[in-house]
Amino acid sequence: DNFLGSSNLYDVAKRNNFWDGQSDFDFTVAYAEPFDADTSKIVTRRQWRVLTLANPKLNLSPFTDVYGTDYPFSVETGRVLTVHDIMRIQRDHYENTPFDLTQGPASGPYGNPARYGTGPNVTAPAWSNGQRMIFERPISYHTTAYSYVTSLHPTNDNLSLLWFGPYAPHATSYVPIYTKVSSVPALTSHGSLRRFDLNVSFWLNALIGNYAGHFYKHAMPAVVAVQLALEKSAADAQQEVQATAVSILAREGEAALVAHLTAASDKFATSAHEAFYALFVDVVTRFHDGSIFSDFASESMTVSAMGYPSWWLEEVGYFGPKAANGVAVTGALVLGVVTVVALAVGLGFWLGRRTSTVKSKGYAFIK
Repeated sequence: DNFLGSSNLYDVAKRNNFWDGQSDFDFTVAYAEPFDADTSKIVTRRQWRVLTLANPKLNLSPFTDVYGTDYPFSVETGRVLTVHDIMRIQRDHYENTPFDLTQGPASGPYGNPARYGTGPNVTAPAWSNGQRMIFERPISYHTTAYSYVTSLHPTNDNLSLLWFGPYAPHATSYVPIYTKVSSVPALTSHGSLRRFDLNVSFWLNALIGNYAGHFYKHAMPAVVAVQLALEKSAADAQQEVQATAVSILAREGEAALVAHLTAASDKFATSAHEAFYALFVDVVTRFHDGSIFSDFASESMTVSAMGYPSWWLEEVGYFGPKAANGVAVTGALVLGVVTVVALAVGLGFWLGRRTSTVKSKGYAFIK
């Protein structure tokens, strides 16, 4: 009952037949896009995941109606969440749940959580039994242009900031950009999807996301380590940056404050960009062509095969063609069956010929 909304919120809903004016008003049902089938894989499952990550003790089903009407508007968190907790939520792929996108055949042999569009070659219907035929969509989706976490200062509006992450959350580094700036860092504010540019953080992060995704379970830990180190370093620096900002404002005025916070934002963005460039070089050096390389300081570096999981080898027919029921059919088995059939036919033919030459008393041959 306590919310902010336009004064004509109800009138618009009634006038457009979004709401009958009698039943309890539900903003989502009234104003959301009409759905007549299951939306769990693209909408409500992500609601469930956010709420249960915010409060792991919450007993909430991952299955609900098309609007999630039995889900609470908000939940009390298990503890006070930090900006890093929110970043973690935004990087989620349903890990360690029945919907984990890093598991199963669709993730490939190395656990890539990305699920691309099926394209025009799919002949199966888009809908079946009221369910939309679509891959599960995680919170961290590979086509994300950017995400952010807002951090309001409790006592000083000048020190509020955005933790801004170009590209998908799982393959970005969130950098602090203050709201009291004259311009945002060029690395995060320029670029185009029409042209790859290493001087644009979106493109560098996309490069890492696509490459590391190919060898996800091997390469992604290296990405996570750099992400967390950068974000911790930036968080640790906030006290000094903000204390200096307060001092500059008192001594030199607002223009000097803005210049200081603009320079600080640019420095954080540049540091993250440079670290991610070094990360890309490191990841490509260590993981490529199906091998893992290490011990670079040694006279003979170590090279080991990434290998394939047995279930994946069986799935793709490495051990032989698979029958319709999923049982592997080896070449030896096929040859054995063919040989037995051939022997049986030959034996039957020989016995038939032999029998036809023997005269049987009391029997007449049928012509």
